[in-house]
Amino acid sequence: MYGNVLPQRADVAYLFTHTPPEEDSILDRGAELYANNSAWKVVIGGGEEAYTTTEGAVICNGGKDWRQKLRQRGVADDHIVTLPRPDPFQTRTESETVVDYMVQGDLRSVIVVACPLHYPRALLTVTSSVVKRGVKIRVYGQVGKPSNWFEGTAVSQGQPVASRFEALEGEWSRINNPDYGLSLTEFIDYCRWRDTV
Repeated sequence: MYGNVLPQRADVAYLFTHTPPEEDSILDRGAELYANNSAWKVVIGGGEEAYTTTEGAVICNGGKDWRQKLRQRGVADDHIVTLPRPDPFQTRTESETVVDYMVQGDLRSVIVVACPLHYPRALLTVTSSVVKRGVKIRVYGQVGKPSNWFEGTAVSQGQPVASRFEALEGEWSRINNPDYGLSLTEFIDYCRWRDTV
């Protein structure tokens, strides 16, 4: 699950939005996929402007900021797409937004990129959205660049945690909720379909 054999070139690499301490992991991997021709476009979610708390603290930087950082990493501006921020703004709705974009553009393959602590849930949620809608989109995944697991960070709703390990408990409890997404068997069946030529 932490790495797939990728297609010759996917239509898009989708960079899952996350907090500022996690963004370099995601942006670096997305730029690498573009540079090595693994993805034609780099798609970012979360809207153009930063997502903030009611007090003004940044939960995640917006598309304008990420676009500039991707350009600095060598991604051509005309190969960057920013999707609108869904409401509510969470992994499930972000996944549905990227699947909507794929369907509307008649796109058939996406590489999901997320920071290491969010990666399993991000990949599973996009795959669940594809399967539940019955669309023929091949979902691949690439984990973001490694980070120090003992370093403090902020989870996707902006809450600080003492370490990335601490954040894993919430991620895994969501994945293990039977109402959340696909079962392991359904996910494996999907991967078998995805990897057939």
